[in-house]
Amino acid sequence: MIEYKVGSEFPFPNKSNGQEMALVSMNEAFFDVLYYINDASESDINTFRRGSMQYACFSESAIPFPIFKFPKSKWSFDVNINIFKVQEDKVEDWLNSESNIINLYLIDAQNNTLLAMRMIGTRTEYAEGIRDILDNQLEKYENKEQVDFMLQSILSAFPTEDMLAKTLRLMS
Repeated sequence: MIEYKVGSEFPFPNKSNGQEMALVSMNEAFFDVLYYINDASESDINTFRRGSMQYACFSESAIPFPIFKFPKSKWSFDVNINIFKVQEDKVEDWLNSESNIINLYLIDAQNNTLLAMRMIGTRTEYAEGIRDILDNQLEKYENKEQVDFMLQSILSAFPTEDMLAKTLRLMS
């Protein structure tokens, strides 16, 4: 059993190479968000752990970009999902899952220490919408490299704030 304990080392290798970034980690039912941060303040940690949060999803070229926003701190970030990174024999189960739970982890980018964590239950239509986009992704692309190639051009064209402006609504 994997143990997550605030103040201890995150139980997986540091994927950030010391850079501040947000990544998706696919799980069997939905996904987790790993936010690697540099020089986190107590305010950052408290905002991540307990602050009011809104979420949305931007989509471009069959790639979903879940977005998370902490309105009181004006902190927002996005992640992206490539369904080809799910183990091939588990894709169908993942797409048919009814899970809407996202675990969020705030991790020190330098030493891989877990600083805060929280779990959110998203609205059902949000989770279903992401799965629908990823079902389209399977039809549109042949492999993860094609998705990653398209992803680079989208990320250079749409910063998080532009994605937020193009989403229909933020959910809390």
